[in-house]
Amino acid sequence: MSDDTAYEDAKAEYEYWLNFWEEIKEEFPVEFKFKYKKGREPDVLAYLILDDEEKKLIRN
Repeated sequence: MSDDTAYEDAKAEYEYWLNFWEEIKEEFPVEFKFKYKKGREPDVLAYLILDDEEKKLIRN
């Protein structure tokens, strides 16, 4: 697997989870704010759910 393919896969995984968390935040704003508090925006949650290899690819 090439580095570009691995990066694209990691990026797709990140975008999937980002969309997931954004939908949750949009549909349940009060619950989302209560449960995840400050600093736990959808982009942070999407990043945290990735495995270590995907995080390395996204960072670089």
